[in-house]
Amino acid sequence: MAAKELKGKRAFGIFTDGHELKFVELVASRHRIVLKSFKTVTLARKMEEVPVHEPSFAGGEVPSGSFDFTAPAGVPEFGREQESDSAIIAELLAGEKRYVIAHALAEPSIYYHVLESDFGLKGEKLRKRIMAELKTIRTVELASDAVDYLKLEEGGILCAVREDGMGLIRMLESARPSIGKRIPRIATYEPADVALANLVRANYTFAFDEVTVIAYIGLETSRLIFLKGNHLWHIAPMISEGADSPAILNTIYSRILLEQDNLAVAKVNRILFAGESAKLGAREFFLRQFREVEIDYLIPKKLDLSRFPPDVGPQLSEYAVPIASAWRALQPGYEKFYTLDLLPTYIREGQKTFKLGWHGYLLLLLLFVVTLFFTVQIASKAQKIKDKQSLLAVKQSQLIETRRIQMRIDSLNAVRVKYQAALALYDSLTPGANRWSKAISHLTRGVEDVNALWLTDLHSTPQDGMVVNGFSIYRSRIPRISNLFERSTLKQVTVQKIRDKIVYKYEFDVEKLED
Repeated sequence: MAAKELKGKRAFGIFTDGHELKFVELVASRHRIVLKSFKTVTLARKMEEVPVHEPSFAGGEVPSGSFDFTAPAGVPEFGREQESDSAIIAELLAGEKRYVIAHALAEPSIYYHVLESDFGLKGEKLRKRIMAELKTIRTVELASDAVDYLKLEEGGILCAVREDGMGLIRMLESARPSIGKRIPRIATYEPADVALANLVRANYTFAFDEVTVIAYIGLETSRLIFLKGNHLWHIAPMISEGADSPAILNTIYSRILLEQDNLAVAKVNRILFAGESAKLGAREFFLRQFREVEIDYLIPKKLDLSRFPPDVGPQLSEYAVPIASAWRALQPGYEKFYTLDLLPTYIREGQKTFKLGWHGYLLLLLLFVVTLFFTVQIASKAQKIKDKQSLLAVKQSQLIETRRIQMRIDSLNAVRVKYQAALALYDSLTPGANRWSKAISHLTRGVEDVNALWLTDLHSTPQDGMVVNGFSIYRSRIPRISNLFERSTLKQVTVQKIRDKIVYKYEFDVEKLED
C-alpha cells in the first residue's frame, strides 16, 4: 500500500538519546494504529546541553551525571549547532500537515522522587502536598506544570519532575520559519520510562503476581523498570553506562540481580529489552544467564506492522520510546496508558485554537448582534444611572438634614426624661412633706417661747412620729417643750455639766405627727 493512501490522524514520536534523535510516524487508520515510518538522525548537540542557568540542589551538590554543560570535541559553536539542529527538525517536518508531536523526556531533563503514601488526599489537595514535599528537598522553586505524579499500586506516589526538558520546544521555535507560523501541536510530553511501561502494558498480558523487567540500553545511559503484574512497580536509578561501554551487558545483569535482592523478588518472569539492545545481542547474552526467564526484545505486537518485513521486530525495540509516546498521542484515553503530562502550561494554552466552520461564522454574527444590543443597553443604563445618582445626591442631602433634626429631637427628649425623673422624685417626696413642715415650724416657735433651751437632734420614726433630743438650762422648762405636741412622751432627763454649768439633757418622742 502506498504511503499516500494511508489516511487518518497522524502522530510523530520524537525521542533523543545522546546525539541521536529517534523519529517515528504512526497513523490511526480504520481502528488500527499503523507504523508508517521510523528513522534516526544525528544532532550536532544534545538537547539537554542547550545552555541554561545551572539549577541549585539541596546541600549545594550537583548529582553526578545529571548535567553536562560542556560541548563534545569537534562540535561547532552553539549558534551554528542550534541552526543545524533546527534545520534537521525542519527537514523532518517540512511539508507535513495535520499531525501532532509526541515527545518523551529522559534524564537529565527529568528526575523521579517516590513518596511513601498519598497522605489520604486526592486531586488538588494531593498535588499541593506533593509540591510541598518536593520543596523540602530542593532549593529552587518548582513550577506547578513541571511536576506530575502517578499513584503506584503498592501505595506510594511516583513524582516526575521536569528539570528543563525544553530542548525540543526550542528547536521547534527555531525551525518555525520553515514549518509554519506556529509550532506544531504537542499532544504528549511524558517521561520516557513511563512511556516504556505503557508500551509493555499495551502489548503483553500478565499474571497478577509475575515480575517483568524492562531493560533500556541507551547510547550513554541505561535504565531498569520493574512491573508487578500489569502495574508499574519500581524505576531503578539510572545506570551511567550505555552501548558505548563494552561491559554494559554484564552491568545490566549485575544490576538486575541487585534490584532483585533490594526488592525481595524471588523470581523474575520476563525481561524485555529496548534501545540499543538488539545491536548488542542482548537477548542471546541473557538467555545464557536466565534459562527459565522469558527474554525478548520489546516489540509493539499490537501495532499494524504490515508495511515492514516480518523480522523488523527487534529493530523496532530501538524506537520503543517514541512509538509509545506517539501511540498515546493517538489514543489518549486508552486504559493501558499512564497519563503523566509535563508539558509547560504556556505551550498547552497556546495550542488552543478556534477553528471556524459555518456554525463559527454564525456565532460571530450572533456575537456582533449581541455586542450592538449591549452597547445600546449600556448607553441607556448609563443615563439611568446618572439620573439615579443625581436623585441619590438630593436624598443624601435630605438625609443629613433629617439626621441633624433627629439629633435635636434626641437632645430635647433627653431633657424631657430628666424633668420626668425629677418630677417623679418630687412626687415621691410630696406625701407627708406638709406634716413635717408644720411640726418643725411649731417646734421652732415653741423653743422661742420657752427660751433657755436648744435642740441637738431630731429624727423620724417608722410610725410617722419623731424623736427630739436637746438641752435646757432649767429643768422646769423641759415639760413645756414636750407638751407642745399631742401624744408626746418625755423619755428621760439627765443632768450634765457644760463649761462648769449644770444643764439638763432631755429626750422626748411624739407618737404621730398630725397632718
